[in-house]
Amino acid sequence: DDPASYASPTIISDQVVSLTGANVRGLSASGKELWAVPFKDRLNESSTTPLAAGGMIFASSVTAGSIMVKVTDNKAEKVWENKALACYFSTPVVVADHLYMVNGAGSLTSPSLALRCVELKTGKVTWEKKDIGKYHAAIIRCGAAGKERLLMLDDNGGLTLFEANPKGFKELARSKVCGNTWAHPALVDGRLYLRDDKELMCFELK
Repeated sequence: DDPASYASPTIISDQVVSLTGANVRGLSASGKELWAVPFKDRLNESSTTPLAAGGMIFASSVTAGSIMVKVTDNKAEKVWENKALACYFSTPVVVADHLYMVNGAGSLTSPSLALRCVELKTGKVTWEKKDIGKYHAAIIRCGAAGKERLLMLDDNGGLTLFEANPKGFKELARSKVCGNTWAHPALVDGRLYLRDDKELMCFELK
């Protein structure tokens, strides 16, 4: 009976985990309610997918910020909550003990956007890079285990490759690849597929 959000449900530890308009909620595959933690977005517009993160579950909202939940024997408790970590469209990426996320703030007419690295266990921001776009930037994890890198496509059409490094932001490469876009790119076998408001493109990244 929860109001709907824009978030996709996902499977975490054999449970269906969903960010609804009112809760972060876990259900069995048969639909039995297992647990719920209140987490309400004022606009019911949250669109990020919940994440498995360090044995916990992370969720983020447009207006309510972010929350980390620990589920034990179908009982859920809030580990931390940070109202400043509001994700508009982009689902964060987990690398080791940190989250890499794009957080929005401000108003529709005067928005601000920052890339942040956040500790999983505490919700503490270890670094941030401001003004990476207007409303949206999407992040993709790439590279081998232990040598992870991150690709970020911002809504101005800029593609940035940077290190997954909790000590600070380190840009490795950057290029203008398309026009304005809110579409999340896809990385398949070394090829990046993306689209703007005019065309679909494929880039060879190997």
